[in-house]
Amino acid sequence: MLAGYLGNFSRFEIERKFVLKELPASLPDNYVDITDKYLCNSSLRLRIETSPLGKIIGRKLTKKDKAPNKGPEISIMTSLYLSEDDLTALGAIEGSSINKRRYIYEDDECRIVYDEFINNLEGLLMAEIEFRDSESCSKFKPKDSSWKEVTGNPEYSGGNLAFRIGGLASNI
Repeated sequence: MLAGYLGNFSRFEIERKFVLKELPASLPDNYVDITDKYLCNSSLRLRIETSPLGKIIGRKLTKKDKAPNKGPEISIMTSLYLSEDDLTALGAIEGSSINKRRYIYEDDECRIVYDEFINNLEGLLMAEIEFRDSESCSKFKPKDSSWKEVTGNPEYSGGNLAFRIGGLASNI
């Protein structure tokens, strides 16, 4: 979103990730509940986004890979938005799911998403900061010194969290 497109369908994402001890006191009022299903032996993820009222507001299939010859903060993302039927067809593929509540804060400099994981990952709190460019990314200093940076740490990728803790799930 912030860093620009690569070809017609993919985009670069420049982000840093942090584990938090607690969520900020002043979070946005709106949030989205997310179910991510990571497909076995791939870099593919099915995502369902649900409003606070329980209405499905987004369905997509995403491929996220590290950009070759770039730092750990730069990925290449490709997303395909899905119909309900598409999601049903793909949802039968074996994978492992995680659930989280996401709060989003955005300004001219960056986009911060605060994720509060639930179910098997309850208690895990993370922040992902997306930047418009590498310079802004390298200059960023968290306001809270308790934030532990995990950018580039594979233990905190969504897929690793899903398979390590989430367990296998056949349907999304």
